[in-house]
Amino acid sequence: VYSKSPRQFAADDVRFAETIAHLLTSSVARLKVEEELREYRVVTSMIMETVDGLVLTLDPEGVAAEINHALQQASGKSPAEVRGRFFWDVFMPPEEVEFVRRIFRSTLRDKGACEFESTMQTKQGACRRIGWTLKVMPGLSGQIHSVMLIGFDRTEQVETEKELQRLREAAERATEALAEYRSATEMGSRADGQPDAAKEAAPAANGPGETGPRPFQTLGAKHPKDLRISPRRNYQY
Repeated sequence: VYSKSPRQFAADDVRFAETIAHLLTSSVARLKVEEELREYRVVTSMIMETVDGLVLTLDPEGVAAEINHALQQASGKSPAEVRGRFFWDVFMPPEEVEFVRRIFRSTLRDKGACEFESTMQTKQGACRRIGWTLKVMPGLSGQIHSVMLIGFDRTEQVETEKELQRLREAAERATEALAEYRSATEMGSRADGQPDAAKEAAPAANGPGETGPRPFQTLGAKHPKDLRISPRRNYQY
C-alpha cells in the first residue's frame, strides 16, 4: 500500500487489503451512526424541554428513559427517581396500575396511538388528573424503537366540570321544588274556595268593551299610571 513504485500483489495480499477495507467501512459507518444518534438525542432533548406538555420516553417494556422539565415540576420527581423503572409504578396509584398496564400492552400490539386518562401521584402526595397520549415510535427495521408518553394536566378542567354539574343539579332541584310549591299553593287556594288571582285580574286589566284577555297585563307595578309621553296603544297580538 505504501510502496512508491509499481508492484504486483499476491492473492493473500489482496484478501488482506479487502479485509482491512471491510473493517474500515464498518468502523466509519458506526462512527457516522453514532454522530447522527447524538444529534438526534440533542434535538429530541431540546424539543422535550420546550413543549408545555408532560413528556416521558419509554422503552418497549414500559421502562422510563427520559423525562422533560415540565413533568419533573408537575410530579416533583427527578430523572434519577424515574429512569429504569416502569412508569406506571412511578406515577400511577396502585388501583390504576393494572388498567394503565393493559392500555400500554394494547398500544404496543396495535403499534399506533392511544389516549386515556388517569391519576398521577406527585412526590408531595397530591393527585392530579392527567390526560395521556401513548405513541409508538418505530425503528428503521420496523421494530418498536421507543414509546412516547405525552400528558396534559386536566385537574382544573375536571374540577370546573364537576362544579358546573353540581350547579346544574342544584338548579334542577330548585326548579322542581318551585314547581311543587306553586302546585301546592294553587291546590290550597282551590280547596279554600278562593278564586284564582289571575282570573280576577284578567277582567280588570281589560279596557272598556274588551272581552278577551290582553296579552300584556299590569303585574302590580310601582307606578300604575302610564308615565310615557305617548301612551301605549292596545294591540291584539
